[in-house]
Amino acid sequence: MSSDEDLILELSPQRVFAFGRNPKPEGLVLDPQDLTLSATAGEIRWMDGDWILRNTSSHARLRLDGSRGVRDVVPGEAISLEFEDAVIVPTRAFNHQLKTHLPRGARAVPGGSTMTIGDIEIEFSEPQLRAVAALVVGWFVPARYDPVPLPASEIQRLLSLAGEDVTKTGVYKRLDKARAEVARVRGDLTDGFGAAVSLPVLAQTVVKYGIVTQEMIQDFFGLA
Repeated sequence: MSSDEDLILELSPQRVFAFGRNPKPEGLVLDPQDLTLSATAGEIRWMDGDWILRNTSSHARLRLDGSRGVRDVVPGEAISLEFEDAVIVPTRAFNHQLKTHLPRGARAVPGGSTMTIGDIEIEFSEPQLRAVAALVVGWFVPARYDPVPLPASEIQRLLSLAGEDVTKTGVYKRLDKARAEVARVRGDLTDGFGAAVSLPVLAQTVVKYGIVTQEMIQDFFGLA
């Protein structure tokens, strides 16, 4: 991990890494004089095979910028980190930045639409992948960031702009098949999903594991 001053730190799965104005006992001090910065703004820890960022502030947001787009991390929220995510700690005077260098959690198999999450294969057809990408497009467009899955009518519109004519019923069928595929491997994942794979759970899965990327959104829909 590197900070905005190019201080390079190596994290240990056995220890929690905290950062802020005065994190204790051995955290990274960003600015001891800036009272707009929480004493402990956030922490990073190893949990169930993932590096997890948690906002420990009572009032201030963090920002995560990376392959999944730009999003705010609100107080109390936790999210997994991916390869080369940047954790931004905004204050009144300065935006502190921590850059992560981590192994990719999911990767596409060349020439197909089979992805792996660790050693688990998850398979989407190309039409399913486009529909799922449209579902989470709000995660990847910084100017209008909105971490809420798009409704079928908006997915249909995006697919139409991409040159694909599909009905809303067709959109639902694609998403249902993608949900079934996530349900198939759900028992091997560590997120503790409930009995059903809802659309928000589907969206969180494809964003968290890098199944949908910024480059994919650009390629499919011309959005950045």
